Amino acid sequence: SGKVNIAIVAPACRLVPETAARVMAFAAAHFPAADLHIHPQCYLSAGHFAGEDAARAAAFVEVANDPAFDAVWF
Repeated sequence: SGKVNIAIVAPACRLVPETAARVMAFAAAHFPAADLHIHPQCYLSAGHFAGEDAARAAAFVEVANDPAFDAVWF
């Protein structure tokens, strides 16, 4: 397909939906070969973090070990 599948996780602060929409639109306009997949963990909240430590770690391990993804962005 020529697409590059990129998973996105948030190891620190959460991603707000409005920012996620802007990232997706920017990528579509400037990097059409990139197919971004924002992990649901990015939207979690625990204090100022994107979910508890275990949730953030689990999201990273999940996408890092998924052969469907060519890269992981943080």
